[in-house]
Amino acid sequence: MGYTNDGCLKINNKENKWRYIMLVSAKEMLEKAKAGLKSLNSDAEYYDSLKSYYTTMTSYYDFCEHLTGTFGTMKDTVNDYESDIRKYKNDLELAIDE
Repeated sequence: MGYTNDGCLKINNKENKWRYIMLVSAKEMLEKAKAGLKSLNSDAEYYDSLKSYYTTMTSYYDFCEHLTGTFGTMKDTVNDYESDIRKYKNDLELAIDE
């Protein structure tokens, strides 16, 4: 991927096109989640879990957008994010099932 002279993103192969589409879709979903979170009362039950889930997902998105480090450290980072996300998701599933 690169940029054209007018600053637009230039996608030169199918793999980069799909990566770009997924990142844009993820960003849009995170923006919707942020708006929903802002509309909740901070005293609401499970607000803290929702906020933690959102901030972890946002951090994970940022990491995916700006990959750095060795393969080993990236693998560990991904595992850490996915573990945290599972924890928050399981906590929130309890709220949904109640």
